[in-house]
Amino acid sequence: MEMRPLPQDEHGATSVEEVDVEAGGQTADGTDKLSDDAPLPSFVQLFSLSRPEWPALVLAFLLTLASEGLGIAIPLVIAGAYDALIDPELEATDIRKEVNKIMVRVIFMHSGSMFLGFVKTSIMGVAGERVVARLRNRLYRAILRQEIGFFDQRKSGELVSRLGTDTTTVQTATSQSLPEVANGVCKVIVAVVLMINISGKLTGIVMGVAVFILIVAMPFGAWIGKISKQYQDTLGEAQNCSTEALGAMKTVRAFGAETVESERYEKLIGKPDTPGCCWYTIGVSPSTYSLGYKKSIVGSLFGTGIFWLGLGAMYTTLWLGFLFVVDGEFSLGDLTAFQSFIFQIGFG
Repeated sequence: MEMRPLPQDEHGATSVEEVDVEAGGQTADGTDKLSDDAPLPSFVQLFSLSRPEWPALVLAFLLTLASEGLGIAIPLVIAGAYDALIDPELEATDIRKEVNKIMVRVIFMHSGSMFLGFVKTSIMGVAGERVVARLRNRLYRAILRQEIGFFDQRKSGELVSRLGTDTTTVQTATSQSLPEVANGVCKVIVAVVLMINISGKLTGIVMGVAVFILIVAMPFGAWIGKISKQYQDTLGEAQNCSTEALGAMKTVRAFGAETVESERYEKLIGKPDTPGCCWYTIGVSPSTYSLGYKKSIVGSLFGTGIFWLGLGAMYTTLWLGFLFVVDGEFSLGDLTAFQSFIFQIGFG
């Protein structure tokens, strides 16, 4: 099915009044057929939902750059304190004065970075709430305008989920993800440039491990996304099952169908007490428990492996850095700054 452009509202932002119901759905005039295979809107279309908040988001992004800029400059300033400690030409009194001067500067830089971060986070949080409130209002109005046939093909639990969980996901994507990604990219680029300026050899080791981790993480991310979607779909089915049964409890009780409904729900949620190997039940249909089990084990394995590689690379660079300091290639302060930039890349 060919994707149609999303409608625009009075602010010029993409309207979602027809996103869920028009894309493959049946509108009020009955011209479209409802379909579960409707194409997903692009990120640009989703981001346009926050167009009224774009000025605030741009300001938040600039504040983020300023905050992170102060934070990433702190290791370079602290490096001067380390160098002063081992400077044989300075007396104890001079060392104390130099360290005090440097650390006062660091405290002011850190405080400024935290304050700018607070303002940035507040702006993004409020902007996100504005986006999701506007989105939910439009989506609810669009749902109410649909003809009765639409509600015959859609369960109330699914529609409520779209008003709740799905709109929150859009809120995160439109008001937080893009600024954070852009900030992370800028942060990593600046950190790498500063690291190369200190030692190209050590930077090569760190970037080699980082690229390897990225290559390994991409297929894992695709797999975890697939499992997470299956988990949410299964959980949605379980919620619909419970909603139907609890909403028609008189009918369920009249036919004595409590056991049937309980088994239908447990089939989707899973039975953790069923005998199996290492708590894993073999030969059962996919459930939230079986999918969550796989996600937990594989996610733990991946996370442990990534930390092993990352920390191993850090310790290796620290080892080589000590030898470079002994050889006089750079100072101890440069080494401490280099290690701090490694953490900056990790957080970025």
